[in-house]
Amino acid sequence: MKGYNVSENAIKIERYLRKIDHIVRLKGREILGDLNITIPQFTALHSKMEGLTEDQMVSLSKGLERLYNAIKDN
Repeated sequence: MKGYNVSENAIKIERYLRKIDHIVRLKGREILGDLNITIPQFTALHSKMEGLTEDQMVSLSKGLERLYNAIKDN
């Protein structure tokens, strides 16, 4: 996709994963339960970053941004 490079998306993905992880630690695991995401699934996101194509990183970055925005105010 135009306007994106892998390193920018990797940084965004990592930033959102860290923010979401922090919120989950503060507010408990029920947040992930409410979103039908298990702890192992969330943890697997970290390991899935390697080997992603540019388009996959853009998609993951946008999805994590939506997830972060959905839980940050709860």
